[in-house]
Amino acid sequence: SKNLAATLEDKDQLTQKLIQYEAMLLEKDATIAKLQALSVRNADDIPIERQREASYALLELFGWSEENNKYYKERIDKSDYPFDWVSDDSMKWYDWERDMGIIAKDYPEMEFVLYGEGEERDDNWRAFFKGDKVVFQMAHIYYDPEPHFEEDEDE
Repeated sequence: SKNLAATLEDKDQLTQKLIQYEAMLLEKDATIAKLQALSVRNADDIPIERQREASYALLELFGWSEENNKYYKERIDKSDYPFDWVSDDSMKWYDWERDMGIIAKDYPEMEFVLYGEGEERDDNWRAFFKGDKVVFQMAHIYYDPEPHFEEDEDE
């Protein structure tokens, strides 16, 4: 009972610290993302050609060279997952909010989910896009309570 009360108090303190940390992160300039993955949540309901069209449109927003675009368009054409190229080598994407906003509005029937990480340690998040709606969620890392080692009586 005493340990349970202490554990609940620790949990409340951890929750408060997480809320403070999240508020701090939201105040930061969160324009840089190191991508982990981008996908269409409702992909089974969207024809593959329509998904590829959206992927081409996103590729164009990146403003890469013609040679790069050609390479990635060939990959998109061959893939059953047209957005796989986005997470290559955990590339940095400075305008992810703007670009995904454009794509989501142009392809309102698709539900996109983007997983990324910021420049700070433990700054992992995901963002959902559909039409003109965006939901941003921070990842929360929880650890079990720290162990308490008993002194060995034989020492």
